[in-house]
Amino acid sequence: MKKVKRTVCLLLAASMVGWTAGCSQGSSGAKTANTTASAGSKASTASSVSGPWDKYKPVDLKGRTITIAYNWQHVPATTAEKLDPKKATKGEMKDLENMKRIEKKYNCKIKYINIPYDQLYKKLTASVMAGAPCADLINISASMSISAAKANMIQPLDDIAPKNCDMFNEQKILTPVKYFGKTYDMATYDIGTSGGLIGFNRDLIQKLGMEQPDELYKEGKWDWDHFLQIAKAATKDTDGDGKTDQWGVGGIPYSLGSLFVASNGGYLLDETNKKTGINDSKTVEAFNFMNKLYNVDKVAYLKDRSSKANWYSDGTGDDFKKGNLAMFYVELYMIPTDTKLSYKIGCVPTPKGPSSTSDARWFKSPSGMTIPKGVKDPKVVFQIFEELAAPYGSDYKTRDKQAKEWLEKGFPTEADVEMYMMNSKKCAQIDNAGAIEDYSLNNVVSGFIKQGKTPAQAAQQYKQQSQAQIKSKLG
Repeated sequence: MKKVKRTVCLLLAASMVGWTAGCSQGSSGAKTANTTASAGSKASTASSVSGPWDKYKPVDLKGRTITIAYNWQHVPATTAEKLDPKKATKGEMKDLENMKRIEKKYNCKIKYINIPYDQLYKKLTASVMAGAPCADLINISASMSISAAKANMIQPLDDIAPKNCDMFNEQKILTPVKYFGKTYDMATYDIGTSGGLIGFNRDLIQKLGMEQPDELYKEGKWDWDHFLQIAKAATKDTDGDGKTDQWGVGGIPYSLGSLFVASNGGYLLDETNKKTGINDSKTVEAFNFMNKLYNVDKVAYLKDRSSKANWYSDGTGDDFKKGNLAMFYVELYMIPTDTKLSYKIGCVPTPKGPSSTSDARWFKSPSGMTIPKGVKDPKVVFQIFEELAAPYGSDYKTRDKQAKEWLEKGFPTEADVEMYMMNSKKCAQIDNAGAIEDYSLNNVVSGFIKQGKTPAQAAQQYKQQSQAQIKSKLG
């Protein structure tokens, strides 16, 4: 799961114009206020400026280098880098142009560094403890942010950000990510290019003579019963050799499990009460539905059910590309754009479970860019990042158009694009279980698929482990 998340972050950041906060999975000013930029410089009011670049007055950083750390190679990596206009994306060229503008405005140098994911937290903590943060801005996961916040390694942005900043006002550039009631991360605005949902083979379902999932959703009929009806109809032996070769459902079971729990009103972590939701009745009901798909009706495909199966590395997540799955877990980054699929792909939010009373369909654990403890002039550093995250200035229409082009490469129709964006923006529910404890959901799913346990038995087995990890992390 962690590996998948890092891949999503890299691809989202590369595609989203000016998106430099990584796997936040989503979000987006200014009010009249006085703010200290460095040694007393005063910001102008929003009403007197023409765009987001102008509300902060120049500050002379006397050639200081502002270091920004990611766990991937960010473009442009340095001011000296020469991007080939014929090969670089429009977003990359705008990023470079914007970076040079900022360097001139603040008399500084901006340097991007790549710290491998497995070294990020170690370098952050070691450098902060030594009094010399490894970077002025560092992109870390929700798990790292929560640990760093508890250990006082990163600074609450509520105490740093100018009152007229975009993040606490219009949110057209940055959105706040909170832990323990304070803002520790800043995520860059997303028009709706993130999140998991159900992809489906439109051609296959049409051959079955069944109504398409997205049409069922529009009619208010998209629920577990209709999902199962399509899955049963699609699962068959198409070549007469006595073996099933076409299936109703596919994808990594852990990912599907998260969707079904969310769509049934279940939860994995109650941060307020510091409680695991792995054995909550609505959560277990979702596991029971999955068990029905895999073990009772047997409409879900897995090439390997053994205890040694590694569904992340054995191609399970890419099985939908073969064209023999009616429905499957999908995220935007998974859809090939170079070699097109052999069928028309559609997308739809997860079908609604019987116990759900909301529009939640998937869990997100937002994160983003943070400022380590000990960074000099943190207000100025914050301002610089806000300006970096707005390479198109106040031309949000062009920015969003560029971001939407990536969606249009993945899906065949504008209706599919709009459906994905809607799911991304309106159907998400924040649940930081994966950032707190060691994926008890995965253990439960493995329990009833690989080990022959009932969902209730598996949930009970891992309840205490999950609760112990939550207590250890949250206190």
